[in-house]
Amino acid sequence: MAAISGQVQNFGPGGGGQPPWGNNDDGGNSSDAPLFATDPWDTFWLGTRQLPGECDISPGGVAAVEVNVKKGKGMAGARVTLAGYAPKQFQVTCEICTAAQWAELQDIIDVYWTIPNKTSNLSQIAVSVFHPNLAWIKIFSAVLVQVTPLVRGKSGEGFKMTTLTFQENATPQKKKNVTKSAGPPAEDPNLPNSNQRGGTPKPTPPSANPANASVGGAPVSE
Repeated sequence: MAAISGQVQNFGPGGGGQPPWGNNDDGGNSSDAPLFATDPWDTFWLGTRQLPGECDISPGGVAAVEVNVKKGKGMAGARVTLAGYAPKQFQVTCEICTAAQWAELQDIIDVYWTIPNKTSNLSQIAVSVFHPNLAWIKIFSAVLVQVTPLVRGKSGEGFKMTTLTFQENATPQKKKNVTKSAGPPAEDPNLPNSNQRGGTPKPTPPSANPANASVGGAPVSE
């Protein structure tokens, strides 16, 4: 048994956890690092939990619009049609170096690593995700589809790393309400219309002349 954070933990098949690496006889680890990274670009949130250690994301071609390009026989160009949004996969690497980080990572995977059955649908196993590199392209939901065993970390001896693969869960975006602008104001009948730019004002109509308002009609010139 080994002590982690003042508690005695029984490692092994029935112990509820896996032993950390590089420990001395007292179960302590010589690596000294905070449980979570403080730089937002080194963090990753899975559901309501922040992954421990330092995280890095490989977008892998997310935020892609699928197009079909067809060139007709004898045509000089090609016809391009949109086939919709194509959800892609992306990967997150999580590098840890302390027993506390390892214990936290195990607990997060126990909560969010779901093996679906044949009747499961996407909405049942999708989970919210957050990383600055995903947020700016509006990706906030994904399905955890693969978790790798720990391998040697990029930072050297004493570091371990796992890679989580996600399938983007693309949700249709609501169309923004576009306010219709008011049409052009009615034209003044005494001003040139749109087809008479630079012309002279329209003449006054006969009905506007008081001399034409008598019962006998307009005066007859001799």
